Amino acid sequence: MADDLFSGRRARRTKQEATASETTDGPILLSQAEREKHFAMLSSERHLADLQTPSTVKLIKDTDLHFQWVITPVDGYWKDVDYVFDVTLPNNFPYSSPIVVCKTPIWHPNIDLDGKPCVSVLQKGWKPTHALNYLMFGLVFLFDHPNPEDPLNLQAAEEMRKSMDTFLKNVVIYTQKAKAMAAAQEKE
Repeated sequence: MADDLFSGRRARRTKQEATASETTDGPILLSQAEREKHFAMLSSERHLADLQTPSTVKLIKDTDLHFQWVITPVDGYWKDVDYVFDVTLPNNFPYSSPIVVCKTPIWHPNIDLDGKPCVSVLQKGWKPTHALNYLMFGLVFLFDHPNPEDPLNLQAAEEMRKSMDTFLKNVVIYTQKAKAMAAAQEKE
């Protein structure tokens, strides 16, 4: 008899929950994935609102979970080129790290040829307490302080350590590719 009582309550509750999610008046029940995505979107809004972008960085927002940083160094090996970093925040952000790819061709010891940057905040473990500011300034830091001792592009690092002339020639080649790519995109 007690089992019948409880099973009847369960059936009513399940039916009420199903009805509530179908009507506009009742509460909307979200799946775990939908809740995570919603939380990620709220987190990204807060992180982006808190960004303190220097004059060399421009933010181009696509969606709540996707944007680009355009970094234009004003001095150093890579100066006067717009380097576009594509940033995708996973649905469980800030608990998982952003996915960052440099879309502009670059010859750099800490950015591989596929555009993956070696930034400590991504490499040594992203934490939910990290802000996107850390990541942005980490990317800016790569242009001011390339580190051939912790490379992703082994050839660029080797050249930087042993043959600066060859390294600089390759930087110029990739800089010219980047400028040509940017000019072609402007014409479109």
